[in-house]
Amino acid sequence: MVKVQEFVRRGIAGKIKARGGRNAVTSLIVAIVALVLVMSGVMIVSLNKLVFSRLAKTMDVATCVVGGDFNRQIVPGSRDEVGKLEKLLEQFRTVFVNTVQDMQQDNQRLAESENRPVAL
Repeated sequence: MVKVQEFVRRGIAGKIKARGGRNAVTSLIVAIVALVLVMSGVMIVSLNKLVFSRLAKTMDVATCVVGGDFNRQIVPGSRDEVGKLEKLLEQFRTVFVNTVQDMQQDNQRLAESENRPVAL
């Protein structure tokens, strides 16, 4: 009779250990999934701050310049790839604005010269 009781206890203990092992594996999987989700969230926030918001600001300035607001400037935020792109776009914006202003001055001089009487 003692052997049966001991077998039952060991059997129950074995089942508890097995269930505990399954719970440990399940807990580990849940922890890994939670860690992956947190890391994904951090990456999304970082990408948004470091890349997407900076590109949106650059596009906003470019749109304003195309609309005729030549006072807006693109300020490079850092030395990374996005910063290099911002720097190049600011150089392009400067050349574009100078070209447009030169053309406006040339058109104004031409218009003034057409209004002057021609000396004979």
